[in-house]
Amino acid sequence: MIIILTKPIGFHPFNSEWLKYYAGKITGKRRGPEMVAQSLSRGLIELGVPHRLNPFFVPHSMPHQIEKDFIVHVVSGARTLQWALKLKRKGKIARLIAGPAISVVPEDHNSILKNPLIDTIVFPGQWTKDFFSSIDPYFKNKIEVWPAGVRSDVPASNRKNGHGIIYCKSVTPEIRETVARELEAKKINHTIFEYGNFRQSDYFSALEKADWMIYLSPSESQGIALQEAWIRDVPTLVWNPGVWKYQKYSWKDSLISSPYLSPESGMTFTTAVDFKPDFKKFLQQLPKFTPRIYCMKNLTDIRSAQRFLEIIGRK
Repeated sequence: MIIILTKPIGFHPFNSEWLKYYAGKITGKRRGPEMVAQSLSRGLIELGVPHRLNPFFVPHSMPHQIEKDFIVHVVSGARTLQWALKLKRKGKIARLIAGPAISVVPEDHNSILKNPLIDTIVFPGQWTKDFFSSIDPYFKNKIEVWPAGVRSDVPASNRKNGHGIIYCKSVTPEIRETVARELEAKKINHTIFEYGNFRQSDYFSALEKADWMIYLSPSESQGIALQEAWIRDVPTLVWNPGVWKYQKYSWKDSLISSPYLSPESGMTFTTAVDFKPDFKKFLQQLPKFTPRIYCMKNLTDIRSAQRFLEIIGRK
């Protein structure tokens, strides 16, 4: 049995992960770790693999009696991982998988990801693994690259509505203003989505009518919102400054803002100066992009679940 967790099993009213989990359910707003967990669950269902997603209790066994053949995957939350480590220490868990949403840097939460009781750490993209490994070689053979997937049973845009989307997440004022001025000058219809301030259903509805999307985020460990566009056959023009900065750290990568962007799914631009010519080129090439085909081959729920089973040795 595989148990997928973004919160501890059982009722923990003062645990922040438990509160975040139910807050997301009530508001309908997206939360990254939940999207990852739900994708894995959907993929395992397609493959017919027994599992439980955030169970209130484990069937036929309360938490303190978890069977030794259980594989527990803690997707997010240091406190949830601490809870699972206690069970692993007592021999109640056969294998413990951690990630991708536990730590931003290796020393977070008292370096919890270096606990030897964790069998495998999963990160969503290669650059995040490379970053951790550059700081501590311990992670080189401990981390597996595992991207979450997206639903494949969704309608594709016909790309004939003359409408676009701007997706903003921690974007600099210079880039935001440059994009806005260019679209206003050309009188291009578009809808703006601000990360954390919209309902997921509204985003999906807009994608089904969109010809393209401009994605403005300085960095992404994976970029599920991009995949949600690609599976609906919406190409993306992504701002890619090429460097990620956090506290005392920085890391450079050619696709720091979109680890899974491909020539089939879109293009990037680097600076405000680049935007105008690159946007023009992007629009000219719209008919040539095939993001849905690319996403169906590589980044669906079932593809993600298959990769997860490879990682845990259950091909």
